[in-house]
Amino acid sequence: MAMSDTRDTIARIYAKLLAVDYQEQLFSDLPDKKKEGPDTKAGCPFCHGQNFSYAFKEPVWRCWNCEKGGDWIAYLMDRQKLSFPEALQELAQAAGIELDGLQADGKEHQAYLRKASLLEAAQGLLKQALWEPAGRPVLQYLLDRGYTEEDVKAMEAGSYNAPAVLQQELIKKGYSQEEIKASGLRSSMLDKALEQTPLLSIPAKDPAGRITGLAFRPPLQDKEIKAKGLAKYRYTAGYEAKEALMGLSSVRGERTVIVVEGILDAGYLNSKGLKVVALGGTSLSVQQIKALEANGTKELILALDADEAGQAGTEKAIRLLSSSKLRAYVVSKFGGYKDPDELARAEGIEALKAALRKPQAASSWMARRIIGRHDLESPMGLDRGLEEAMEAYAQIEDGIEARAFWESLRKATGLTEEELEGRASMASQALS
Repeated sequence: MAMSDTRDTIARIYAKLLAVDYQEQLFSDLPDKKKEGPDTKAGCPFCHGQNFSYAFKEPVWRCWNCEKGGDWIAYLMDRQKLSFPEALQELAQAAGIELDGLQADGKEHQAYLRKASLLEAAQGLLKQALWEPAGRPVLQYLLDRGYTEEDVKAMEAGSYNAPAVLQQELIKKGYSQEEIKASGLRSSMLDKALEQTPLLSIPAKDPAGRITGLAFRPPLQDKEIKAKGLAKYRYTAGYEAKEALMGLSSVRGERTVIVVEGILDAGYLNSKGLKVVALGGTSLSVQQIKALEANGTKELILALDADEAGQAGTEKAIRLLSSSKLRAYVVSKFGGYKDPDELARAEGIEALKAALRKPQAASSWMARRIIGRHDLESPMGLDRGLEEAMEAYAQIEDGIEARAFWESLRKATGLTEEELEGRASMASQALS
């Protein structure tokens, strides 16, 4: 099993166990437990001091007295004297996940955790920098977009404007220059961008809530970014935007997940209680679909931007999802606004929730999308539209979905049932 598979498996195990508050079972025998904010304080089972704590939303623990700490695997290894494979197997059984012959000695996992802790430390420093004078351009950009200061804090946004200072602070925390460089926090491309403007930083997390990468964006309008020759987004090393989903840790175990384009959109909408992931663009990938399936998701509400790029992305996503276990729905209109984030910021989160409560079946939306591309007043346009629609119809296996497509097609074209059936028969003969 490849390292990426090992990471994904462990992240899925933690995500499932966090969803059922497994930490309360794992640490059930600790004395003097007391909840304090997002953590629970308790007596340390190693040094017997009173500075032990474990998190509610992440699989981590630490004793601030004896300095022991780590993730749940490390806890089982230290507390029960298990080997890495034995600790992993125990957690996998509790989560109901098969390891499929996974063989690992834990070294790669430790490297993954080390990098995650470095990125978490870095983003913590960048969040502080956002509220300092040098971070004002980034903060002002967010405020100008309509976010409040409370929104910005909930989105965990940061400002990257002094790479040398960041490196120095991380070295003080025990990370080496080699580790910092390998993480992608220092690179020629980032340094070049930082010569022109500070960068907004947004954390990307795995299903267990670990930071796996940071996304950096110039605090400028898209036209300005293009004029300056800058990339809209840069990511730290090893983070593959096309394979990951921003916001995945916020939709842990959710049956229904909303899919948007923008990274900021997902952060903002999740802070308002919605269950949202971001593609970081208009394209849904096979890897992202697999991540959602592994998350336990059953339904996707595609809420990509209302412009042509977003609608084209929606169409491609529906075609890709047809061979998955996920059922797709579409919300493509946001009351005249470009995207769900704009609607929520302009008219309030309840206005967006109202739009999301009545999504269209993907097959119905697809029928209208296909026919809408053609001039139905022209005999040639009608023929071509029906030809394309019938090809799509023939690929729908689910009977209910097929019927929804058919009804939308009938309404969009104004043709009778008999006329459409005749064209369907012709298309079927041509394909056979």
